[in-house]
Amino acid sequence: MPAIWANDSSDENAWQLVSPAGFPNEAQLHDLVEKSPQLLPLAGEPQLVVLGREVRLGSGYADLLAVEPTGRLAVIEVKLAHNSEARRAIVAQALAYAAYLHHMSAVDLEDLTGSQLKNAGYENIVGAVAANYQVGNLNQMAFEQGLANSLANGRFRIVFVLDDAPPDLVKLVGYLEAMAPELLIDLITVSSYDINGSQVVVPQRVDPESHSSETQMATSGPVSTANQAVTVNGSQEFADIIQSVPQENQALLTTLLEWAVSLEKEGLAKLRTSIGLANRRTLLPIVKGYDAGLVTIWCENGTGYMTPWRTAIEKLAPGSVQELEEALAPTPLGQGNSIKEISDRLLKSLSEAYREASTPADTVIVAASNAYPEYLKHAAYICQNPRSFRDGLTHMGFYTDHAIKPEIPRIKHRRRNVDFTSENATQLAASSDSDDRRIAELIEASDGEHTDRTGKTFQVFLLSSPGEDKETVLLKQPVAHESQGAWTQGQRYARLSRLKENPLTTAALS
Repeated sequence: MPAIWANDSSDENAWQLVSPAGFPNEAQLHDLVEKSPQLLPLAGEPQLVVLGREVRLGSGYADLLAVEPTGRLAVIEVKLAHNSEARRAIVAQALAYAAYLHHMSAVDLEDLTGSQLKNAGYENIVGAVAANYQVGNLNQMAFEQGLANSLANGRFRIVFVLDDAPPDLVKLVGYLEAMAPELLIDLITVSSYDINGSQVVVPQRVDPESHSSETQMATSGPVSTANQAVTVNGSQEFADIIQSVPQENQALLTTLLEWAVSLEKEGLAKLRTSIGLANRRTLLPIVKGYDAGLVTIWCENGTGYMTPWRTAIEKLAPGSVQELEEALAPTPLGQGNSIKEISDRLLKSLSEAYREASTPADTVIVAASNAYPEYLKHAAYICQNPRSFRDGLTHMGFYTDHAIKPEIPRIKHRRRNVDFTSENATQLAASSDSDDRRIAELIEASDGEHTDRTGKTFQVFLLSSPGEDKETVLLKQPVAHESQGAWTQGQRYARLSRLKENPLTTAALS
C-alpha cells in the first residue's frame, strides 16, 4: 500500500502518515473504475472504453466489460479485499466470463452491450471506441479485425481491481499469468485517502513475483511476462520457423508463404510477422492502404493453417464473398475459421479479393427509411455524432424499401459535433461560410420536423441535390435487394464505378 504523507497547515514541518480511508462500499470503487478507466495503470497503457456494467456472460454478470482500440476485450472484476470472493472466487469468475466470450461472434457481443451503449449515446461498439479515441482517427477495419481475433482466439485482458491485494491472490495471479499466455492479466489496487476533506485515490499495478529460474529453464522458450507478441515487418521470421516444423507440414506453410510474398510483390499487401511464444508465428498480409488483412497465416505447434476474416472481406472485398464461399465449401467462410485444406482455387480467389480490396470503395450506402425523404427535401444526411465512416468516401446512397435508391449524391461537406440548438443556428446563420449557413438551415428545419433532435449533438453530411445537380449520379433504376433480410441495417460500402453500371440487384454489389 502506498505511503501518503500530509502536513499540518499550521506547522509546515509537522508531517504525518495518512491512513487510508478506504471505500465505504464496493459500488463506489465500481463507479470510479467505470467512469474513469484511464486511472488504471494497465500493462501497455491501453485506452480502455467501457462497453457495459454488470454484463450478463453465461450464468453470471461481469462487473465491467471494456475494449481496447486494438480490439482486445477486457473483463474487469472489482472487489473489496475484505470480501471473501477477492481471494479465489474473483479469479474463477473472470475465467468463466472469458470462457463464455471465447468464440462468440462480434454480432452477439453487440447484442450483449447494445442497450447500454445506446443509453450512453453510442450507436455500436466501434462508434464508442471511435468517439473516445484520442490519438487520431480510429482505423475501423483494424479494430473490427482485432475484436474478431480477440473473440476467436481468447486473447483477452483480465483486470482485477481491489482496494488491497491479499498475498494468496497475488500468487495465484502470478501463476495464471505464466501458465495462460493468451491472457494479459492486470492486478490493480486502488487506495483511497481523505486529505483536507478531499478524496485522493492512488492506483497501483501489482506485479506478481516472477517464477524461479529453475521454472523458466524448464519451459520450451522464454516466458513473456507481458503476454504480448512482437510484430515485425516482412516475412523472414515466418520463413525461418518453417524449417523447424515437421517435414510433412513444411509444404503447406511454404505454399502459404509464397502466396503471401506474391501479394507483396504485386503491391497488394504488406507483410507483417507476429512472434509469440517459441512455437508460434503468424503472418499477416496487410491490405494496401489499410491496417488490416483479409486472412492470417499461422504456424503453431508445428502445423500450419489459414484464418479468413469474414468481416474484413465483406467490407473491403464484398464482390469476392460468393467466390470465396464456393472455394471454401463445405467449410463456411466464418469469422476466424481455421482452414488447413488450401486449394489453388482458394488462393486464386483470395488474390482476387486482395486486388478488389486494394481499390477501396468510395460510396457509403446508409439505411434510410427516414433519411431518404430528408435527403430529397434538404440534400443532407444527419446521423449520430460518434458514428464512424470509412476514410476516402466521395458519395452516399440510400437503402430503403428493399432497394438502393437511384440518387447517389456527392458528399460535399462533413461536419461532426453539430449542436442542434437555436443559439448555434443563429451563430452559424451569421457566418460568411456557405456550409455554416446550410447547417443553420438544417437546425432550424429540425425544430419543426424532428423535435427529438433539439438540444442534442449530431453529425451532418451536406450532399449534392437530388435534382439537376451534375454532381449527383442518377441510376437508371433502384438497385433491388431480393434476398431475405435487409441488405444493410446501418451502412455498407460500394464502388461508384460498379453502381454506374446500373445493376438490377444488390447481388451484383456483393
